[in-house]
Amino acid sequence: MHALKFNVFIFHLCQARFLFYFSALSSEKKPTPLVTREPDSDKLYAGESVSLNCKVPVSSGWEYQWYKDEENISSNSNFIIHNASSSDNGIYKCRANRDKSIYKTEMSDERVFHGLKVSVYGEIFFFCFFCCICSLK
Repeated sequence: MHALKFNVFIFHLCQARFLFYFSALSSEKKPTPLVTREPDSDKLYAGESVSLNCKVPVSSGWEYQWYKDEENISSNSNFIIHNASSSDNGIYKCRANRDKSIYKTEMSDERVFHGLKVSVYGEIFFFCFFCCICSLK
């Protein structure tokens, strides 16, 4: 009978420790991923490329998610925009998670790209220059 009471006591003790550990984890301040940008410039012009990198500065084993306008767009620590166009306008953020999505970081700071427009001035200039040469001949 004493062995049964002892086992029940141990069970409750383990359960209490687990609940304490779990509550400590859930009340812990979540880290915020750092976003770096290459090239490091505030502007992005049509036709250019930019690389965004998401990194959690504490510990390792993180899996990353990139979001554009709140929609998941990538599952990589790096996100690259090639040949930027107006369709790349938006708000970009990342988040990291670990242990099969149980533990998530805060969302990163936003990176905003807006006003990207495809320039057609070069094509118009070339067309006008070509037409002028043709009309001279």
